[in-house]
Amino acid sequence: MEFLREDWVDFFQVEFSKTEVPLKAQAGDIWTEYLDGVCDHIRKTAPGIMPYFDTTHKTLQNIGTELREKISTTIKSISDSASEIHPAMPESFRESLIPHFIVALKITGTPSLLPSP
Repeated sequence: MEFLREDWVDFFQVEFSKTEVPLKAQAGDIWTEYLDGVCDHIRKTAPGIMPYFDTTHKTLQNIGTELREKISTTIKSISDSASEIHPAMPESFRESLIPHFIVALKITGTPSLLPSP
């Protein structure tokens, strides 16, 4: 059962963590595209309020930075939590299989890997 634990750790601490960089980049791209769209819409439909929007634009850009930081924090939290939980998993899994093995040990007959005719 130790191999399950090692695979679990490998996935959540190594493989899952690899999603952080592309997720942050994609979130940043989406947020930038959204802000650019808002800015273009204001320029076309209400150019008079553009100076007011420009003063809040930096604050809105900071939301994108906070979003990327939140993604990092969330991925690290999931990874850490998964590795904290998993040490009990092999024993729990082993215990859940015991009844199945007891039934299997009671099966008698001629062993065969081929289906019955």
